[in-house]
Amino acid sequence: MIHEVLVEDEPYETLESIARRCGRSVAEIVGDLVAQHFGASRAGAGKGLGAIEGIVDDPAAAELDHDAVIYGAAKPR
Repeated sequence: MIHEVLVEDEPYETLESIARRCGRSVAEIVGDLVAQHFGASRAGAGKGLGAIEGIVDDPAAAELDHDAVIYGAAKPR
């Protein structure tokens, strides 16, 4: 899937310069920077639900309405 990101001229020129020096595309540089910043890696993408295991460290969490925990609102009944 391809997405477009708008960047001002000055930071884009910096990205282009880095990409040229590294022999890579601007898209690859941006992808790597995003992955580094958010602690994700392309290899780690798609880990599934196991990646959020333990996100709510509460023994009673199994009894909770998970939509309320995750989204902040109970689902309509």
